[in-house]
Amino acid sequence: MKDVAEKLGVSLPTVTEMFQKLSTQGYVNYEPYSGATLTEEGLSLARGLERRHGALKEFFILLGLPEERADEEACRIEHVVEGETVERLLLFLRFLKEEDRMRLMEEFLLYRMSEEKWEG
Repeated sequence: MKDVAEKLGVSLPTVTEMFQKLSTQGYVNYEPYSGATLTEEGLSLARGLERRHGALKEFFILLGLPEERADEEACRIEHVVEGETVERLLLFLRFLKEEDRMRLMEEFLLYRMSEEKWEG
């Protein structure tokens, strides 16, 4: 609990309250003074958030954002974007990565650099 509090920059009572709430919602198994583990439902939710975050971060990096900023932006957006939107974004990323379409990304990067040159 102490590690979680330090990582999140919150107090121990806040962490305890959070784990109690997550336990009530069925996402964690929480026992006071023993710690917490994810339930199957909690693990599924965590994997979904990880998938959303990864897709958004990858997309922002492809757009030319620095990795740290892409990560920050993904953190902000991952909690509000709908599942269907994430699936379409993942499909679009797969589309761009196909060998015969990599030229599109190269053209976009050149276009982006030329636009940034004129803006900055």
